[in-house]
Amino acid sequence: MVIWPGIFAILIWPIAFTLPTTFRGAGDARWPMAVSLSVMFICRIGLSYVIADFLGVGVFGTWIPMFIDWYVRAGFYIYRYFSGKWMEYRAVGNNS
Repeated sequence: MVIWPGIFAILIWPIAFTLPTTFRGAGDARWPMAVSLSVMFICRIGLSYVIADFLGVGVFGTWIPMFIDWYVRAGFYIYRYFSGKWMEYRAVGNNS
């Protein structure tokens, strides 16, 4: 049960958790926060109940939604990165 989180942490975790830090550093903090909260409640918490309880997978059924959460977050953040919308924000005001 410990091997799977290690594998997925190597594959998808860096994208899902470093890109929002890039956005926040550029001044775009509201959008990553909204994505993180909504995806966490829908994927991680909602799917945990469905997979672990209703489908009867058990303890590993709480890890699967976490991996799905990471992939969904990464998808949203990759889309945001390549759209370039995050570059319209500023972390520090214009002094000129």
